[in-house]
Amino acid sequence: MKIKGLIKKAQKNRRLLSGKSGQEEMVGFGLIIIIVAIIFIVLISLYIKKPTEELSDYEINSFIQSALQYTTTCEDVSGNLTLQKLIMKCQENELCAYKNMNPCIILNATIKNMIRESWGDIGAGGNIKGYNFIINVTERTSEEEIQFLNIKNGVVTNEYRGSGQTLPNSGGYIYILFYVYN
Repeated sequence: MKIKGLIKKAQKNRRLLSGKSGQEEMVGFGLIIIIVAIIFIVLISLYIKKPTEELSDYEINSFIQSALQYTTTCEDVSGNLTLQKLIMKCQENELCAYKNMNPCIILNATIKNMIRESWGDIGAGGNIKGYNFIINVTERTSEEEIQFLNIKNGVVTNEYRGSGQTLPNSGGYIYILFYVYN
């Protein structure tokens, strides 16, 4: 009698354990799905928050080089100034000889016009979504860069190309940076 009771009890326990075994497998499967989902979300967030990449571009570098040699409407005793000399004249707050015009106003208008003529329509209609043209200056006595001119237009995106040029100046250096956002 004792043996029959023990056998029935063992069979009953086995049934209970077999039901719990299925539950344990379902819980394990659920945990695996949750872990895979978390890993997937982390990978997607890393992909979306991919750091911006700055690519130096020969086309942008060529634009900066040719822009610096462009002859502007600002004149001095030697004739019309190049954009490079106009930047220095603007930094030194010297007026243009012709009609005593402000060189900084001419500089700003000339750069905007050159970008518009060279790069076309900015915005939804064209390939270029926006741009940023920056001129920073430093003095020899200080390593600190001061933003001298910043011309922006359009939308800033994570996908862009850029280039820069450093010019020596009597008081330090002039850094010209140009970024085009795709």
